Amino acid sequence: MAILASDPKGLELDMGLRTCIFCLLEKEESEFNEEHVFPRAIGGSFVTRAVCAACNGKLGSSVDAALTQHVAVQMRRNELNLEGNSRTVPDPLRQGTLVQPPYLKVGEITTPGSEPLRIVPDVRRDSRPDGSEHILITMDARDEDGLIAATNKILQRKGFKPKDPEEIRSFIKRVSDPTPEVAVPVTFDLVLYKPALLKIAYELTAIWLGDAYLADPAAGEIRRTLSAAEPMKIMPTPTCLERIGRREQGADPADGAGPNHHLACVSPVKGTITALVHVFDIFEAVIVMSADASCYPTFTGRLLVIDAVSGTFEEKSL
Repeated sequence: MAILASDPKGLELDMGLRTCIFCLLEKEESEFNEEHVFPRAIGGSFVTRAVCAACNGKLGSSVDAALTQHVAVQMRRNELNLEGNSRTVPDPLRQGTLVQPPYLKVGEITTPGSEPLRIVPDVRRDSRPDGSEHILITMDARDEDGLIAATNKILQRKGFKPKDPEEIRSFIKRVSDPTPEVAVPVTFDLVLYKPALLKIAYELTAIWLGDAYLADPAAGEIRRTLSAAEPMKIMPTPTCLERIGRREQGADPADGAGPNHHLACVSPVKGTITALVHVFDIFEAVIVMSADASCYPTFTGRLLVIDAVSGTFEEKSL
């Protein structure tokens, strides 16, 4: 049997094998890749190779995405210019709809350096009783050349010759509204982000406690929850959870962790092993990772603080 050895970057195996801390299967080194314990999209820089590529991919889409795409987290990522895996910075307020007819979509509402609002190109077709078709193209006034190009493109598709730009300009109707009202739809998730914080706590506990933790009853319960098709939606809430939710506003920063930092601490507390996880100053989790701290007599606690902007982190014993 291969033997696990504790390592700050993950659980290493001799003989060129590793055990995945989620599926518990021994696999070749080539079947593992880097897993960002706090997702890379939120500035997480602490990585491990304790998760196989298959589990990493599955949990990234089924668990991590709900956290990185949460509107409150996206707003902070936008503020800090943190790109996701698509190499783009999210902006949940980037596009809305005018509340007055013709209810056009508008964009660049909060994009830094842009002019206020920009009409999203819109093409509407209306069939007439005589069989003809009326086409209305609406574009932002700052994109007149684009409107002319779009008009000629439609004409050519219909079999007509392109028009002279000046002729097209004679048909353009300019409309302005100095005080437009815009509705921006925002969905605020109250539940689905929670498994991601549970996953962060589990990974760090498995890394810091080592091989013995994988057999802990609480570890098994957490793995079953995270492996569900829809964690915490179809599975009972793990009994180890004490609290996962929004951080209290105005709470004192712990161990130098400010609003642009992530923090995780795993330590013995009243006979248990308990984890504290902060994602920015937005979310907080307190989770009992083991009901019996005596199973880990040499463990005194570990702390991880990540600066999401600089990409640096500090990891230390307590």
